[in-house]
Formats: sequence, structure tokens, C-alpha cells
Amino acid sequence: MIHDYHELIKKIANYDRCHAGPEMDAAYDEVMKYYVGARKIQYPSGQKIYHWELPPYWTCEKAELVDPNGKVIISKENSNLAVFSYSPAFSGKVSLEDLKPHLFTNPKKPKAIPFHFRNQYRHKNPEWGFCLPYEVYENLSPGEYTVLIDSKFDYNGMVTQVDYHKEGQSKKEIIFVGHFDHPDQINDGLSGCIAAFEVIKRLQNRKTKYSYRAFASVEIVGSAAYLHNENGFSENIKAGTFLAIAAINQPLIYQSSFYNKNILDRAFANVINTRGNKDVVFSHREKIGNDENVFDSVGYEIPMGTFLRWPFENYHTSDDNFQNYSKEAMEELIERTMQVIDIIENDCIPVANFKGIPSLASPEIDLYLSPTNISQTKNTSAVEKYGDKLTAEDCEYIQGETDLLYHFMRITLRMIDGKHTLLDICEATKMPFNFAFWYIKQLESKGLVSLKDVEHL
Repeated sequence: MIHDYHELIKKIANYDRCHAGPEMDAAYDEVMKYYVGARKIQYPSGQKIYHWELPPYWTCEKAELVDPNGKVIISKENSNLAVFSYSPAFSGKVSLEDLKPHLFTNPKKPKAIPFHFRNQYRHKNPEWGFCLPYEVYENLSPGEYTVLIDSKFDYNGMVTQVDYHKEGQSKKEIIFVGHFDHPDQINDGLSGCIAAFEVIKRLQNRKTKYSYRAFASVEIVGSAAYLHNENGFSENIKAGTFLAIAAINQPLIYQSSFYNKNILDRAFANVINTRGNKDVVFSHREKIGNDENVFDSVGYEIPMGTFLRWPFENYHTSDDNFQNYSKEAMEELIERTMQVIDIIENDCIPVANFKGIPSLASPEIDLYLSPTNISQTKNTSAVEKYGDKLTAEDCEYIQGETDLLYHFMRITLRMIDGKHTLLDICEATKMPFNFAFWYIKQLESKGLVSLKDVEHL
């Protein structure tokens, strides 16, 4: 029995998650067992969508390369990356000279097996071949090699994908996407998928204004098929985020949607870069590209950015494994995404119920903010005074700039004129949204402001 999402990732990491195949289906089945209520979606191989063609079902029973002395150089039994994904069948004797064009290696990662994926997008004319660590490739001896690749294609097969929905009060929907393929790899694809599904799981028992969905795609072509075939609800998707490379010990970054005018662009910026002085927010696909360009494209116009960790040195290699997986990093990306949802759900337009400025230090109000309270130098702790929305991270942030609270109080009292959202105020004051929301709710409880709903989607 799988107890948590980390165990789920570990279990299916080394399945041969090619674009369509038996272990891809088995991995999706494991996801559906853990995330009860997730939906399996299948489309026929060969379906054409705007010049994309869904791939055939690929099965590879065995793939092995043997050197002239009878030694097994590489075998699929030891790594799914050993053979080109979607390699056609081949068996025979090949000279080293003729073999080398069928070998793929990465000199920058000499001990790792690289990932050869291009056949999956060029399945009409696939090439057979093997992937080798560079240090093995460099030491191949001249002579005759034995090649055995036992594989087959089923052009009447099905391409499987899975999504997971959380219904809100509105049918307007935000989607979180990750690509599920990439055999024997964890962070490129799989970690983002599971992060997305975990977000939806944590929303299931919560009343939400908007609807939310996680989608584990077959990279690019699967997203194209999804939007084309699921048009019954795809038109309700108003924004989204691609989640990727979630569980490595690197900084969180955000790549904006194409036009950078989406509420999610603003929300992610507040969550990971409140002050706006860190180099962690980038333009659309500036560092890396994934399925976000399928959604954020002509005709669909679904704004979609990318939330990930970067840089990623183990990209498309066997070093992208569970030994290089950080539970803490994974959980942080999920929690940050939940904070973004809090912004989407709770943003509002505060309207003053007074003229001039109230005395926040008055005993009847008692909402004057002081850094001494934040730093807990008084008897009342910060959490007791400011509520559970004030995290340890917020405390550290606010203490780091002594004028921050004074500026926040002044600007807030001026901007609650019915023309600005709370997120507008946060951007003007460089304040974390969760703290600003708590504070505006305290003003509301004192009768100082009324809160109007705001429609972002």
C-alpha cells in the first residue's frame, strides 16, 4: 500500500513511461489508485490534430547490445533509457563503424545514460539505437557487435492520459499540467505531474470559488489532443500553470504566460518574489519549454506560465533519479502553489467605511502594526497577535525591512477606495498576500472596510 505521494513517485519512476505503451498505462493506473476520482482518457493512435499525429502503442520486450567479446554493453533490463524510446526492432551483427550512428551519448554527463526521445515525435520513420554513458562509448573496441531489439508498434492502439478535477462554485477553471512521460526520470515531468495532482487532492474538501484541474500529459502531442478532444470543458479553462522539476535543491522560478497579463503571473510573483528584487521571474519559456505553449497558443489563448526549479543539471539523463529527489523541495513547490490559489480565491476589493484616516492604535481598533510585535519582543507572540496566516517566513521577511509595516499601513488606508484589489495593494507595498489578507479581514471585523468580490478569470 502506498502511504504518500513520495512513495508513489518512487514506485513508478522506473516504469517505461514512453508516449504510449504497457508500462505507461500501468503507471497511470497507479496514479488513479492513489488519487481516487482521477479520470483516465484515451484517444486512438493515428488521430491527427493540426498536423500532429498521436503515436502508436510501443512495446519493447528486450534490447541488448553485446560487444565482440560477448560482454553485454547495455541492456534495457537494467535501464529503460538503454534503448531509443520507440526504437523499431532490429537484430544482427554490426561493425563498430556502422554501429556508432545508432549510439547516443552525452559528453557533459560522462557517467550517465542520456534519454533519446525524438522517435516519439518521428514515429513514422524511427531509428533503432542505444544510449550509452560517454565513458563507455569512448572505450568501445573495434569489431563486430551483436544487436537485439525486440520491439513492435500497434497502430490500432490507444494513447492514455489522466486528469483530476475539483469542482468549484464557478465552472471557470484553472489547470495545472505536467508531462508524465520520460522513462526512468523523476524531476523532468513526473514530479510536476504529482505536484499538480497533490494540489487538487488538497482542494477536494475545500469550498472554492473557481474549479481546478490537474492534467498528466503525454508531452506536447498529448496536450494538443486533450484540448482538441475535450472541448466540452476545455473552453472553461481560463488560465493554467505548467509544474516541473519540482524536487531538486535549486531555486524556485516562474516563467510568465506569453502576454504576462494573467492573474497567475501576478500571484506567483507575489509568492516567490514579494519584494521584486530577486532574479526568479522570467519571460515566457525563457529558460525551458514544455506543454504551456500548447495551451497558451493561437486559438486557445489560455494564459499559461511555468513554475519550476532551475537550473537542472541532470536533464534527460539517468541521474534524474530518486537519489537526487528532495522531499522538502517537492513539498515547498506544492505549498507555494497552494498559496497562489489562496490569492486567486481570496483577492477582493476593499472599500473604506470611513473618511480621512482612522486611528489604528485606538483601543477600539488596535490594528497598528509594529515591527516589535512581529519580532516577538513583547509578551504576545506574533502568531497570537496576527493569526495563523503569519508564517515564520513572513516574520523573517517583515523583520528584514523595518519600514515595511508602516508603509503597508499608510498605503492600505489610501488604496481602500474601491478602485484597487488587495493584490494591487500587496504589489504597491511589497507585502505577502497571506498577511495582507489577514490584516484586511481584521479591518473588516472592526467595521472599517467592506470587501467586494473580484472576478479574475
